[in-house]
Amino acid sequence: MSFKALKVWRALKRNPGKRRGEIALDIGWMPDSVSKCLNRLERDGCAKREGNTHHCRWWATSKRPTDARGTALGSLKALAENRPDWLMALIEAKKARLKVAKPKRPYRFKPATELERCWPVLAVVREIGQTARDD
Repeated sequence: MSFKALKVWRALKRNPGKRRGEIALDIGWMPDSVSKCLNRLERDGCAKREGNTHHCRWWATSKRPTDARGTALGSLKALAENRPDWLMALIEAKKARLKVAKPKRPYRFKPATELERCWPVLAVVREIGQTARDD
């Protein structure tokens, strides 16, 4: 279960026999969210209801919802293998994020002849492969 289920279960423990709308007002959630959470609690045996419509009343049972965060198979496997060392991974990630690539220097034309040095426009035209004609 998640922290949401535990919050709804605690609200039921404090106020037994309330409707989902009343629980939603107490917690500050939308009634649909509370309804989904109550149905999950009922399926797991942590809550019971009296009635079949959305006007039914809910009670918490003595069975407390379990906190299953971090128990996914991938999480357990990583914990068992002790990899990755989260602190070192965090430090390395920060270093990688803070590395800034040096910008490439812009291309600078180096004139080969005195004419190109005096008239750089002619050199650009020559590099592009065009010839300037006066027709």
